[in-house]
Amino acid sequence: MLYNAALVLEGGAFRGQYTAGIVDTFLAHHIEFRSVIGVSAGSLCGVNFVSKQYGRAANINIDHRHDRQYISMARVFKKQIINLDYLFEDHGYSWQNFNEAAYRRSASHFTAVATSVKTGKTVLFTDPVGEELTNALKASSSMPFLSDPQETSQGPCLDGGITDSIPFDIAQRQGYDKIVVVRTRDINYRKKPSSSAVKKLYDMVYKDYPEFAKAG
Repeated sequence: MLYNAALVLEGGAFRGQYTAGIVDTFLAHHIEFRSVIGVSAGSLCGVNFVSKQYGRAANINIDHRHDRQYISMARVFKKQIINLDYLFEDHGYSWQNFNEAAYRRSASHFTAVATSVKTGKTVLFTDPVGEELTNALKASSSMPFLSDPQETSQGPCLDGGITDSIPFDIAQRQGYDKIVVVRTRDINYRKKPSSSAVKKLYDMVYKDYPEFAKAG
């Protein structure tokens, strides 16, 4: 059943495994949403939900978590502990490739949320396809300090969670009053302001992008 409602998916790196289980349960019960909005890991789960690829998001992290090409502390010097390119490559018969044809056929609209490095503001990629979709997903999921900014159609971007970790407001702006939010932290969790040390690190690393440093 397609609900005239929005599904909002919070990020959280590998906490996204929880989200993957939720969206797979929706698929198993034929539950769809008119709008799917994902930030960071939530965008990766969301796009697989829209393409109706049951188990893909969860299985990649479970089956490939020991593959050093995908995730390794040794990759920290490449600014890619998690190799996002790996997710969009073909790894042979056992690899469940993303079904973009199914994604395009879906009755759901998909929005990936990222943060502009130049402006420090939230940017949205709604119904992206092809290379723009890949770039939007990489940008939405690229953590500051640990990843280089990703080039997109809206300029260089990083993790959408920096400016809008639970994009409930975007669903409201889209006109939905029925909104389902999948969180990856306990309901009592409240994000604390960045410490002075972290703020100094933002100022140092992103000295060429003061607005982004301020947003961090």
